[in-house]
Amino acid sequence: MPIHALHFLGQGLRTWTLVGQIPFLIFVIALYLGGRRQGWPWRATLLATAAFVAGLGAGTAFLPSVLGAAGGGIATWFLAQKVLGLRRPPLTVLALGLVALIAVGRWGCLLNGCCFGTITDLPWGVRYAAGSSPYFLHQSLGLLADGASRSLAVHPYPAYESLGLVLWLPFAYWLGRRLRSGGALLAFSAAFDLGLRGCIEGTRAMINVWWSLLGFWHGLNLFQWVLLAGASCLLLLGILFEHRARATRGGATAPAAATSPYRLWLVYLGLLGLGWASDSAQTAFVHRALLVALAVCVPALAFPRGLGACLRARTWFGYAVAAALVLAVGIHLEAGARAVAPDDDSECRRSPPEHRTWLYDVDQRRGVMVRVGSDSDDDFTLRQREDILTLPSLATRAKQLAMEEASPPVHYTPIRAPSQEPWPAQPRSQEPWPAQPPSHEPWQPAPSQEELPLPESASRSHTWVGGGLHAGAYSHSDSLKTSASNSSDDSCGGTTYTTTTTLDRYAFGGWGQIEREIPYDRQSVFWIGGRAGAGTESQQTQITSNDPSVHESTTSASYSAYYLNLWGEYETPGFAIGLGALGTYDNHHAIMLYPGFHIRGGSPRFGLDVGFADRMSFLGQQNGHAGFSIAIRRGDEIRHPDDAKLRLFVGAFFFPGVDMQRFDVAPGFGTEVYITPKLVLGFNGALFTDQVFAGIHLRTVVGR
Repeated sequence: MPIHALHFLGQGLRTWTLVGQIPFLIFVIALYLGGRRQGWPWRATLLATAAFVAGLGAGTAFLPSVLGAAGGGIATWFLAQKVLGLRRPPLTVLALGLVALIAVGRWGCLLNGCCFGTITDLPWGVRYAAGSSPYFLHQSLGLLADGASRSLAVHPYPAYESLGLVLWLPFAYWLGRRLRSGGALLAFSAAFDLGLRGCIEGTRAMINVWWSLLGFWHGLNLFQWVLLAGASCLLLLGILFEHRARATRGGATAPAAATSPYRLWLVYLGLLGLGWASDSAQTAFVHRALLVALAVCVPALAFPRGLGACLRARTWFGYAVAAALVLAVGIHLEAGARAVAPDDDSECRRSPPEHRTWLYDVDQRRGVMVRVGSDSDDDFTLRQREDILTLPSLATRAKQLAMEEASPPVHYTPIRAPSQEPWPAQPRSQEPWPAQPPSHEPWQPAPSQEELPLPESASRSHTWVGGGLHAGAYSHSDSLKTSASNSSDDSCGGTTYTTTTTLDRYAFGGWGQIEREIPYDRQSVFWIGGRAGAGTESQQTQITSNDPSVHESTTSASYSAYYLNLWGEYETPGFAIGLGALGTYDNHHAIMLYPGFHIRGGSPRFGLDVGFADRMSFLGQQNGHAGFSIAIRRGDEIRHPDDAKLRLFVGAFFFPGVDMQRFDVAPGFGTEVYITPKLVLGFNGALFTDQVFAGIHLRTVVGR
């Protein structure tokens, strides 16, 4: 050990995927099916299940442990049920499923070498290879001989908890068939797990809750006493639930037949806000599980009919809005986790570790490794915790190394030491990071093109502001010929009259926008932005005729409209995908809402480009494009979107008039020239037999 991956038929499978992620997916599906069996509506069941997933991150933000994740998930699950008006939750499925999930997941901890135990001479002690955390701890304590290939034998702490839960599982199933309260079964199962953890916590040498070492009474640390107290409270709570269930008379309460769309949206927006606020220092799995759960809920979020009638939006517009919100949260989470840090000379360093990087100190007195925080904690907080625990102040230095070096994508992150330390080396017994892991370890980065520096314009996030003008003209004439007889017997002789209707339209408008460019990695970037604009259109209709029965006339009309366009997009040199939303207002149609999108695919220099109401819609309020895009850069390969010095589009533009009474399609082209890496000038034009439309825009970077 450790065993990070299993190889079968030439394919590698991470052990965390096998015993962690796949069981979690099965548990979430079982939780959804349990709600459906209780008669919950499918829309509300999706939102309640997503609430459990969203609660994982909120729980670990308060208590960075499996216990914190489970507690946060259960709390948000119950809160979502309360808002949605659901009754009779599937508590038996929740209780048995969580017990089974933790029992299986603990083997991932054992195989990967985290949550390991203290030194033991028992025959079932486990030894870990060089480069692992147990090996580093024993080496830091001076317990290993030079050149030792394995650590000392340690207690298989995760296996203790797993085996205890496996023994509890059949008893819990038997107990659940005899209890009248599902809440009692959940409370009893939680009490058993907390009591088990409280008993075996003393055999743990990798301490993840730093304050657990603050006090010892009768051989138990503070965290053990908290666990045992929590187990006692849950045991009493389970007894109370069962007593109330047996004392209650009458049938079970029926679940709600339907859930209001407004409540669905309230829960959904709450989950989005919870994911946005609790993203700090979360793991990649928690982030992506949340995004998948929110995306699955999109089909359940039709636009409320009452609100849709006020905004003149159809119910399916809700799906587009919900999907756009998921995209915005995903960009926020992934961009925050993969932000690119610039060097002093404007060249890019290696990106900081993806998502959370744990920081550990070695406690020489107790012979354990204690987590004092993560790279998201400020230096003052780290020093304060070390002072409370009377540990050497080394976490700040480890944090600096974590930002400079790539970190392993595992449950926790041992910090790697650089080949040349920027300060005098500390004694081995005080180093908070292990030596460089061997090349066969899965977190050892292999040389790749991703290690090449980004161009200066892409080395940090940018804020772009810009504006543009657009104008157009349309002229069309229709002629109608009529005949009038000169005799009463309808002979072939007569007079032919011609009536001509001429329509002339002129449009003019302008807009301003702000957009944030966020590098994701060395080949891709996120865009988040919005545009506000206004347009006016004048129309003149003239009727001329030589028919005396037709009155010649000239009428004029004008229309004004205002719009707001929002979007989010992910872009690489050869691929881009984005979602957007457009809201318009005019005196004739009030408020109208439309979904937007943008898709581009092909090679870095040439690809198919289709979009509607997206960030490339420079010709006014509600327009789209379909055609081919071309990127040009002289003499070098395009490896990043900012490498292009000139972008061209050739195809067709389509857009309605301001009065929404027609829909024009015209061939056209567009171009954007990067005058400097931070200044872009663009032009778009469409031309057909009786119409012309053109626009010009300028975008520039503000700030540093």
